[in-house]
Amino acid sequence: MKNKYKTGDLVFAIVKPEILLEIRIYARKIYYCTIKNDPLGKELVYFERELKPYKVV
Repeated sequence: MKNKYKTGDLVFAIVKPEILLEIRIYARKIYYCTIKNDPLGKELVYFERELKPYKVV
């Protein structure tokens, strides 16, 4: 399986760019993410096409 993002990478969802996400795991073409600085929050799932990399400026 080839995936674009690795565990621990910071990304954001195209539909909610204000929420910073951290990749937890990639399985069966789905990325399982947690909200950065909220590890006890809900886990969110996205397809690769729904995510963009977070770039520190």
